[in-house]
Amino acid sequence: MHSGLIAWVLMVSLLSTTIDANGGSSRKSKAIIQELSDVKDWKKLIKTKTNVLIYFGNGKSSFQSKGILSVLQEAAELIKGIGTVAIADCAGEGKKLCKKVKASPAAGQYVLKHYNNGEFNKDYDRADRLSSIVNFMKDPTGDLPWEEDETAKDVLHLPDLA
Repeated sequence: MHSGLIAWVLMVSLLSTTIDANGGSSRKSKAIIQELSDVKDWKKLIKTKTNVLIYFGNGKSSFQSKGILSVLQEAAELIKGIGTVAIADCAGEGKKLCKKVKASPAAGQYVLKHYNNGEFNKDYDRADRLSSIVNFMKDPTGDLPWEEDETAKDVLHLPDLA
């Protein structure tokens, strides 16, 4: 396992421990973000799971950047049973995998790719917010919701009053 990933997994484990009302610690149930390091693991994942979002990072700094991994961890918890989240390090053990799937993030950057029913669906192109990722994973082939469309920010939508 890549040392940067080990540190991240430990960090997520520590963050998932909370203090309960009595002062003791309690573990929240948490979804596991799967780590991919080779093409064989990737093929098995996308063939056995129908809705997969994979984070392809390039180097240690991409795994610490912008808090996207904590957002993906929360999203993985919320979409448990609906979808799967995985990570791969293109600068480390996942180099061949990244080349195979044409994921080539710049140093310190990342790319999110979605696979649906064993095939590539699309590059994730929405905001890196929890609500956006969860909405996408609930309907990965659907259109961008109007709430997330930058061109619709001046439009006021009223609920159905019927």
